[in-house]
Amino acid sequence: MLRVFSIASLATFFVVSTAYASQSGLSEGESCNSDQPPDYYFVPEEKFAKKPFLIKTQRPGQVIEDRYSSNLALFDLRPINTKVAVPRNYLQSIHRNCARIAHQYWDLVFLEALWPEFSPRTLKNEALFAEGASLDLIKVRVGSLSHEAAHVKLQDEIKEGKLVETANHPSLGLKEYRDPKRKEPVFPSFYIADSDRILTPNGNPFVIGCYSNWWEKVEDAVLCEVTFILPHTLWNKERQSLFGGVQGLGINYWFYKKNLASWKLIHQKILRIVDDMLLDIQIPPSSKSLNPDATHNAVLAEPTTTLDSKTYHVALSMIKTLHLGNNLETMSYRVASASQTYLMVVKKVGDSTAQSLTKDELKRLQPKHQEQWDANLARSYAEFFDSNELQSIASEKKSSKYIGKFSSMQNEVGRSMQAKSTKLLTDFVSEAMFNVFKNANGLK
Repeated sequence: MLRVFSIASLATFFVVSTAYASQSGLSEGESCNSDQPPDYYFVPEEKFAKKPFLIKTQRPGQVIEDRYSSNLALFDLRPINTKVAVPRNYLQSIHRNCARIAHQYWDLVFLEALWPEFSPRTLKNEALFAEGASLDLIKVRVGSLSHEAAHVKLQDEIKEGKLVETANHPSLGLKEYRDPKRKEPVFPSFYIADSDRILTPNGNPFVIGCYSNWWEKVEDAVLCEVTFILPHTLWNKERQSLFGGVQGLGINYWFYKKNLASWKLIHQKILRIVDDMLLDIQIPPSSKSLNPDATHNAVLAEPTTTLDSKTYHVALSMIKTLHLGNNLETMSYRVASASQTYLMVVKKVGDSTAQSLTKDELKRLQPKHQEQWDANLARSYAEFFDSNELQSIASEKKSSKYIGKFSSMQNEVGRSMQAKSTKLLTDFVSEAMFNVFKNANGLK
């Protein structure tokens, strides 16, 4: 599903599927052998200049010079032939094996971005994408035949005593395990997440492996890896038959231990990026919330105490009486119209039609999200006001003696609302813009 995050910048399409095959000298019918090196696209040969062993095993393939635009590379990911769209300023490379053996070795797509904004490559920040140049670099790989096994391997090694629990990080929702026999200055660490915090899309425990080279002495510079799959059941039955009995599509990503405290946010962003890329499927929300305060923000759940429950209901009544939740309409359009998806639609059908299509689709979907939006807003107000204050504001409006507090607390309420509702707003606008994009471009 195409979303409105920066990774899903939708501008003019750059079709690279069949064009790649023909321009690079490869075609589906070409004979080749297993020793033939794969093609790498979007990777200049000079990137390998100081690594001769890579030159021997990988061909640069066709190099796309425009590395800084948000124009999309659109192609089919073999062997399941699922449609992929990737903005070129996030694309590091596309690894395509010889067509004859593509059923054995999947195409791989590599992305790069800088945390925390997930910034793409630009002329100004290009140097930060060099190997080891920035501890904020995040790499993502999509592709390969895969079974989800990280949690099984970790649990087996714990049972065998190869790994022992060395720390519990309740604030992060992680338990840390290390090999007691390893003597490196910075030990390799393996983390398993609390299942109440997060599970993989396949429903298994979430594992992070932070590996250290023997010479690495700076813990922040240790590279952490996450591996999971998107289950084949996300695809239709016709596509599922192409998986050959494998559990699903493999996803790997790497970040430096410096950003371990942000692991949940990083994972959430990766899921959205992959959802943006894969046009044939939609990744459902995680069964476990990525929000560490999820137990306090359950959908439409009331506070536990009688006083809190009363305050919540009074706050909700105030929201409806004063129509405070109506800002969902203006905020959703503001987010939508600032997206690259919207710019693509404008280029396709013109500003007036794009505006009309977007507003109509947002209006159509808004009732689906309005109730939750109002509930989240009510909880946010209930954090800073008691029931008497809220009732007075609802009844007396500007004449209320609490109107000054009401005005002065808007920033705090806004921050609380942002924490509760960013995902709701993002999902709402993403769904709307995906529909608008399909209508404008004829995608199915």
